[in-house]
Formats: sequence, C-alpha cells, structure tokens
Amino acid sequence: ALRRWHREQHFRIGVHLLRGLATPSDAGAAYAGLAEAALDAAWEVAERETARRYGRVAGLRLCGLAMGSLGAGRLDARSDIDLVVLHEGGAGESDGRRALAPGAWAGRFAQTLVTALSAPTGEGRLYEVDMRLRPSGRQGPVAVAVEGWRSYQAQEAWVWEQMALTRARAVAGDADLRETVEGHRAALVAGTRFDGGAIRDGLRDMIGRLREAGRRGGGVAVRYGAGRSQEIALAAQAGALAAGVEERAVADQLALGAWDADGLAGTAARFADVAGAVRLLTSAEPPVIEGAGGAAFLARTLGAADLGALAAECDARADDAAAVIGRVLSG
Repeated sequence: ALRRWHREQHFRIGVHLLRGLATPSDAGAAYAGLAEAALDAAWEVAERETARRYGRVAGLRLCGLAMGSLGAGRLDARSDIDLVVLHEGGAGESDGRRALAPGAWAGRFAQTLVTALSAPTGEGRLYEVDMRLRPSGRQGPVAVAVEGWRSYQAQEAWVWEQMALTRARAVAGDADLRETVEGHRAALVAGTRFDGGAIRDGLRDMIGRLREAGRRGGGVAVRYGAGRSQEIALAAQAGALAAGVEERAVADQLALGAWDADGLAGTAARFADVAGAVRLLTSAEPPVIEGAGGAAFLARTLGAADLGALAAECDARADDAAAVIGRVLSG
C-alpha cells in the first residue's frame, strides 16, 4: 500500500514539473517531503515488525539522521536516501521470545527498515538506501549509539565526514532524540577540531581524487566534473564547516561560509534546477536527451532559448565556478 501511494504521489510531482505547474526547486522540495513521509511510514512498519519478532526494549529510542540531499531537503526524481540510524537508552533485553540487547534490537530494526524501503516487490520499491556515512562505514554496526556517534565525530572522523555532517538532519523516529541529535550536530560543526587550513587541505584532496577518477561533465551533465554540482557542494560544505554555521542548503552555506563564494551560490542553484529537470527525463550519466520533446521541456522549464543555449550556459558557469574553487584551494 505504501508503494502504491508513493508511486502515485511521485508521478504527480513529475507531472507538475513537466506541465510547468511546479519549478524544479518546488519539485525538489516536494520529492524530499515525499521521501520523509515514506520514511516515517516505513519506520512505523519496521518498529512493529521488529517488536513482533523480538518484543520491545524498555526505554529504547531511535531516530534517523538523513545525510546528503535529503538532509538538505531537496531530492530529484531518481534520488536515493543517505541515512544513519541512531539509538539511545534501553533497560535490559527485549521482552520477546528471542530477547535482544538494545544495540542488537536497533540493528535488527535498521535492517528491517532498509528492507521495507528498498526491497523490490510487485509494486516496485521505494528508495535505495545508502548507510555508508555511518561511523566506520560498511564495517560499522548498522545502528549506532548516539554517544558513540557523537564521540566518533568529535575525535575520530575524517574531515570529509565532518563536511558531510553540515548537511545532516534528523528526520524520523523519536522527537526528543531527534532534538538531542540536532544539538549534537550543531555543536560538532561549530566546534570542529579541524582548522581552516586542514579543511582546505581535505577539500583539495577530495576534489583531486574526484578529478583523477575521471567523471567529467559537459553541457547539461552538471552533476560531475570541474566546477559542477559535486565540487560546488563540497566547497560549500567545507566553507560551512570552517565557519561553524548550521545551514544545510548549498546556497545558504555558500552565502554564510568563510570563503570567497562569488557566483557559486547562483551557479549551485542553477545546476540544481538543471539536474532536477534532466533527471526527470533520464537516469543515464552523462544524460542523453533524445527527441525534440525532451529538449523543448528543458529549454522551457529552465528559461533557455534552446537546449544548445542551455548547454553553453552550463559550460560557461562550470568554467567560472572551477576558477573560483581553484582560488579557494590555492588560498
């Protein structure tokens, strides 16, 4: 039932974007809202199913920490979900026939939640779920104790992990725990152990690795490559971490960050709109826009004379952004 409802709402958002009843920004926020609603529903299902199998642990609280685009509140038609499941409290073992300690119960819950969201069924699937941004990545537990997560972020996390933290947002689960986690997040960003030089070095290393990996953009392929969305987002996160600000959206981070962001905020917003429109048409990367209808939709939605003019604009913006990022990295 959740999958059927989700598919209908997802289709409705796409139609509104196609017909010009919603802007790419409107659609991005709507897709994020839909993902949060689906996550809330799947969360309840996963809690009931875990309790059915193992009973409940008295005092155990859980929450979901959205990372990446969902944390920043903007998805596109083909986005997955980056999520960290956190838990706190719990007195003794669960009261079911197969008793579990609090951490083990939370781990089984997290596995059930991922299945509820991502398992393919006759009605399709909801979202792919990426949990690699939890402490220790794939090697770490699938559900993390709040204090362990906080301690790891404060004392052990790499600079790129704290950069990612600037976009995190607690979106599901216990309301009080979500508030606690947000307080920890804000304090961790404001009190990062990395100074501006270390953050810049980390950004330089990350961008260097990405460029060496060879994923390049061009035209309306705005997600990857020099001066394109991925690099701008990383620069925004680095600036937000250096400044210790709480804002999550790329444009807000650039506006309030400590580093020169001339032109980057506008380019970030433009590329987000381009990507949102393109991803409604195709999941290919780089995208291939086939047919006059697709080209006309992009030009109309993005206010360009035609697809060629839009591609040229994106290339020019990427060149300018790459120059700004280069100045940041050399500073």
